[in-house]
Amino acid sequence: MGEEVKEKKPNKISVAFKEFFRFLYNPDDHTVLGRGGESWGKIILFYFFFYAALAGFFAICLFVMLQTLDPKVPTVTGRTNKPVLAISNGQLYTMNLKSTDAWTDYTEAVDDLITKYDANTATDSSKLFTWDATTLEDCADSSQFNKNTDTEKSGCFFMGLNRMYKWEPFSSTDPENANKHLSYNCTLDIGKAGNGNMDPPFTFKMNPAFGDQELEKYYPWTSLEESGLQAVVGLKISMDITQMKATAADQLTSYINCNAYIRFDDGTDPEILTSSRPMELTVKFDNK
Repeated sequence: MGEEVKEKKPNKISVAFKEFFRFLYNPDDHTVLGRGGESWGKIILFYFFFYAALAGFFAICLFVMLQTLDPKVPTVTGRTNKPVLAISNGQLYTMNLKSTDAWTDYTEAVDDLITKYDANTATDSSKLFTWDATTLEDCADSSQFNKNTDTEKSGCFFMGLNRMYKWEPFSSTDPENANKHLSYNCTLDIGKAGNGNMDPPFTFKMNPAFGDQELEKYYPWTSLEESGLQAVVGLKISMDITQMKATAADQLTSYINCNAYIRFDDGTDPEILTSSRPMELTVKFDNK
């Protein structure tokens, strides 16, 4: 009785690879991915015209939409048209007098801001804010106010309202508002963690002084082209070196809160500008 011959089963992986490569190109009927040359030609032609039509439709829609936009007028002026006291560069919210790198970042940000305002132009000269000793007093020249040596430490913060299209702090045409003025002022704050030094070794002074600011004359703001960059004021920090060295190690940070106010010439107490958000500043120093 002869031996039983077992049928050798094909390798499944090998068969799968052969079927896959046969799908990529079938030499028997000369097809690629299951399609012959004529079939590929038809489908390529179809998709060429299909996507060309989509691209054309998108281009027409985009063109029509752009014709409805005015580059000088923002599309949305509702929820975003709220007054916020701020400055454009994030490096200008903290004055760190004990870190060389942080101080360098701050001074470079100040110089960048001054450069931006030096190039500030507007077609409406009545709304144009100019960066000079008249508008910023002690905070006009960075070579004079930026000091961080063993004997002298000082610097300036800057603040202005965000650009709001055709916004005014109050109606300039109402005679009853003739004694009102838009002004910014700052006070010490204990900070969110409650650890801010409320008796810091420095003084701070608004430039110009709160009672001399009349920032309403720069409003309403319409566009960079017509009105230029928004008006800003300076807050100069001047450190008392002797008092600084005597400050406790856990009291080397102070916080300053700045608000926009409506100021009255008749002696009425100033009011915080309705719906405005304050600016929060930080001063860090050392006692060594």
